[in-house]
Amino acid sequence: MKSSNLLKISLFTLFSIMVISGCSSNSSKAALKNMPKWVKEIPSKEGFIIVTGTGLSASYQQSINKAKLEAKAQLGDMVRSSVQANVQQVFDENLNTSGDNLDLFKSTIESTFSTLLENWKITKQEVTSAELPNGKSGFKAYVLLEWDEGKAQKRALEKIKAKKEIYDAVKATDMIKEMEDKVDAYCERYGCD
Repeated sequence: MKSSNLLKISLFTLFSIMVISGCSSNSSKAALKNMPKWVKEIPSKEGFIIVTGTGLSASYQQSINKAKLEAKAQLGDMVRSSVQANVQQVFDENLNTSGDNLDLFKSTIESTFSTLLENWKITKQEVTSAELPNGKSGFKAYVLLEWDEGKAQKRALEKIKAKKEIYDAVKATDMIKEMEDKVDAYCERYGCD
C-alpha cells in the first residue's frame, strides 16, 4: 500500500514538473517572440557604439527607466575599457616620458570621456506587456541606445591638444592618429566648425 502511494506521489511530482517546465518554456519562447529584432541582432553604425537594454516592471515608465539604466551601464563599461586600453597604449609607448605628463593625460582622457557619456540618445524603444516573476502582469521595455564616438574623440583630442605637454608626450603614438581618423570621419558625417 505504501509503495503504491509512493508511486502515485512520484508520478504526480513528475507530472507537475513537466507541466511547470512546459509553462516556463512557453513563457520563455513568448518572451523571445515579443523581443524586437534589433535587440536580437544589434545594428552597427560607423562611428557609433550601439547597445541595448531591457527592463521589466509593473510600471510602464519604470520598465523604460530600467532599460535605459541597463543600456547606459553597458555603454559605460565599453567606453571605460576603450579608454583604459588607450591609456595603457600611451603608457607602453612613452616609457621615457615624465610620469606627471602621463598621469595628467590619463586624468584628462578619463574625465573627458566620463563627461561625454552623457551624449547618448535612444534611437529605438518598444514596450510590451509581460508576466512578472510574481505571476502578475507588467511591462517589458526594450531600448536601443547609441553614442557618437567621433564626437567624443573630437572633444578629447581638443583637450589633449590644449595641454601642450600632454600632446607632446602622446603625439607620436598610434592612439592620436586613431583619434584624428575618428574625428575626421565624424566631421565628414556632420561637419565641424
